[in-house]
This record gives sequence, structure tokens and C-alpha cells, in this order.
Amino acid sequence: MTRGATRIRTPLRVAIGLVLALAGCASVESEMRELGSADPRDRRAAVLWLRHYLLDQDEEETRGIRPTILLRLRSLAERDPDPMVRAEALATLARSSPSIDPAVFLDRLADSHWEVRREAIRGLVAHRDPRAPERIVERLDRSESFFVRIEALHAVIVYRTEKAYGKLVEILRDVGEEDRLRHAAYAALRELTGLPLPFDVYRWQRWYEDWRTGRAEAKSTAKP
Repeated sequence: MTRGATRIRTPLRVAIGLVLALAGCASVESEMRELGSADPRDRRAAVLWLRHYLLDQDEEETRGIRPTILLRLRSLAERDPDPMVRAEALATLARSSPSIDPAVFLDRLADSHWEVRREAIRGLVAHRDPRAPERIVERLDRSESFFVRIEALHAVIVYRTEKAYGKLVEILRDVGEEDRLRHAAYAALRELTGLPLPFDVYRWQRWYEDWRTGRAEAKSTAKP
């Protein structure tokens, strides 16, 4: 994309960039150069442009340049100093690369910013990894961001992991938690166990203790 003296900021610049791309006035090369900009807004805009490019183009047609783009995006997801750039790069990897190594998402679960951790969970939902369930359950901890915990609740259902039972009951039991989170934990318990128990903390706690000691089972077998 050709840039003049006036720099158009995200999201308007991205929208204009996409129009120019359709008109043949933008290039992958120029956006790849922009990934090295000192301004994080320009780097983020370039990531978004490249996401649309990868999603819109046939994989066979981009076979020559795609690996280079994905390698650069992975570097940004892991090392960029701006959390929004890291988050957008991670989201682009999740959506644009069916064969991506899920290790990049596992690593970013420990990122310092909640939006990156949320995108890491989304990436692990899209790209399954047997190491993921235990790491995702850790993100249900009360010290974690609300939005990351909501994403993790969805992920434990997708992975159908029994490892989450204790944490789900703990969330249900904690009256200090937000109602939305407690109801999401309740829905996850019903979905994972197949048990039609009501929203009754005592009954779920009793069931969990029985299940943990082998005196009770879930109706549906939870498989990772």
C-alpha cells in the first residue's frame, strides 16, 4: 500500500487498505515492510491487512509467500512489545494457518496481557493439542481476567475435559464471582457431565466429592 505524508490510522487505514488491495494498489511486500514500523498502530494495521490477504487468497496461489508471512506473524505474536499487535498476530495465525503448530498458542497462555491470553485460548480451540486442557483449566483461576475465564469456560467444553470439574464447582460455589461467570460454569458442568442437576451449589459440591472419590460418575464420559 502506498503511504503519503499523511498517515491514516487504524481502523480507517485498514478499511482503505482493503479497498486498495481489491483495486490492485496494495502489495504484500509493502505490508510486510510495515510490520517493522516503529508505530504499533501501523504494525497492527499491517497484520490485519495480511490476515484478510491470507483468508481471501487460495492457499495454492500464496504457496510461495505464505510461509514467510506466517513466520513473521509468529515472531510478532511472541516478541512484539505491543500487546494488541501480539493479540492480532496470534488471531491471524489461528485463522489463516490450518497446519500451525499449537505450541505457539500454548506458550502465549503465559503472556502478560489478557487479550493475548484470550486469543491463545481461541487458537487452542481451533487447533487442538493434547497438552492444552490442563493449561486452559489454569486460566479459570480467580486471579485471571474475566474475559479470559469466559473464553476458558468455552474451551473446556470443547475439549470435554474432566480436569475442569473441580474448578467449575469452585466457581459455582463462590458467591463473590460475577453471576455471568457462575452461570457459565454451571452450564459447562451440565454439558460436560450430562447431569440434569439444578443450580444448587450443595448438590454439585456433593456430586463432585463423590465423583472425585470414585463413588459417583458423570452420565456422559468426558474425553479430552
